[in-house]
Amino acid sequence: MKKSILAGILAFTLLLSLAACSGSNSNSGSGSGEAKASGSGLVQILLKNAGIEIGEGDDKVNIVYFDSQKDAYAALQNDTIDAASVYSPYASLAEGQGYKIVYRCSEEEALKNQPCCRQVASTKALEASPAAYNAFERALIKAYKFTQENEDGTIADVKKYIDIDEGYIKTEVYGGYGSSVPDPDKKSTVALKDTIVDLGYTDDYDIEKLYNTEIYANALDSILSENPDDSVYKELKDHFDQYE
Repeated sequence: MKKSILAGILAFTLLLSLAACSGSNSNSGSGSGEAKASGSGLVQILLKNAGIEIGEGDDKVNIVYFDSQKDAYAALQNDTIDAASVYSPYASLAEGQGYKIVYRCSEEEALKNQPCCRQVASTKALEASPAAYNAFERALIKAYKFTQENEDGTIADVKKYIDIDEGYIKTEVYGGYGSSVPDPDKKSTVALKDTIVDLGYTDDYDIEKLYNTEIYANALDSILSENPDDSVYKELKDHFDQYE
């Protein structure tokens, strides 16, 4: 089934932290635990830039993949794992339990504006029901505006689905470590795809034909026509024009 990328969820500076256990007893190199996802590629970018080899041995980092972020986080309790690559909300939970945050993507120049989750739909469905997807995009854009203007309401909404301390939620959502933005971020996604190919995750492919930014652009333009002076929507427009 042919699919198209039409929007984003996480963008700008994806929260991806490395929580290291200072009491590790590992004696055979460094072990890093993580879930198999785009985040694992980001870890490899930093290791490559630092000249650190991935593999087994005292002078290498051995990356161990888990089925989920939950499993990777839990692996910190294993003495053979020195660090775990995690995202929200595990970074805050780890810090609250005494683990050290080694880095965050937002603090690494090589990882600035890295995209994460993309909204994908079948190309056939997009072509058959453009109005429905336009309405969906309008809803995402308006939800983003809500997060920018109603911090307490946003935290309360998140807590309905992720029942952790509100202080952790505030850090994850408003701490400056990541952003949940509906923009497709095409330029950044293409750059990340090229990096993933370079790291050997997959063979090269043409991502251009898989992108449909028209639906998001039309949805944003329609909202701007209704709210021409709204600063949040204008900022989204500026970002889209820069990264489309």
